[in-house]
Amino acid sequence: MRCGKNDVRDIGTMAVVQRYLQRRAELGFDCSPTAPLIVNLRGEPVTSDQLEAYFVHVRTVQVSLEANSSLCSALLAQRRATAQPQVSV
Repeated sequence: MRCGKNDVRDIGTMAVVQRYLQRRAELGFDCSPTAPLIVNLRGEPVTSDQLEAYFVHVRTVQVSLEANSSLCSALLAQRRATAQPQVSV
C-alpha cells in the first residue's frame, strides 16, 4: 500500500494485512492496492514524513479518551455508592 503519493511500503505479514484491509472495508474505506495506507480525518494521505507526528497525536488522543472514560466511570460508581435509597410509604 502507499504511504503518501509515491512511497510504497511493506506493511507486515499477510495476516496483519488481511485484518487491516478487513477493518478498512468494515469502515467503508478504500481497500484497493493504490489506496493510501493511512489517511487523516480529512481523508488526505499521511506521508511517511508525517507518520511519527501523526501517531504521537493519535496516541495522545487515545490516552485522553481512556483517562476521561476512567474518570467518568469512577464518578458514576461513587454516585451510585452514595445514592440515597428510595423509601416508599
